[in-house]
Amino acid sequence: MKENRIHATPLYPGSFMSEEGASVQVERGTPQAVLPKMPDDGRWFGVRLQARTWVRWTDDEGNEKWLPDGAPAGRRYIYIGEMLDAADVKALPGDHEILLSNMRGNRWDHVVRTRRGNFQPVLDQDRVVSEEELARVLAGQPI
Repeated sequence: MKENRIHATPLYPGSFMSEEGASVQVERGTPQAVLPKMPDDGRWFGVRLQARTWVRWTDDEGNEKWLPDGAPAGRRYIYIGEMLDAADVKALPGDHEILLSNMRGNRWDHVVRTRRGNFQPVLDQDRVVSEEELARVLAGQPI
């Protein structure tokens, strides 16, 4: 028996790269389905969504386990923060030349300044949710 599942993993700022929290299974990859299941500690800045097919496996003793079947089907992110283009980044106080160079070199049209202050690339399949939209989702309201 096979089953498609989506796992949501909260992302935390790290020294050189993002740290990950414990994954939870979600029904859909929408902010309304995912964000209420994330920790309410306020330290995470985004969620990695990963779709994967799982297969039920039974060992010789009759014990059943679900194991991943093949490679993940895709990855996308929901970030909490503010989406910025290159002009927005240039207008920020301070020196952001390295970020702007990374945006040009990697052909990122947008980045997000997350609620924790770090910057992440935003690709076409990703979603940026503001703090206000997050509060509405957590209160059960549409965004």
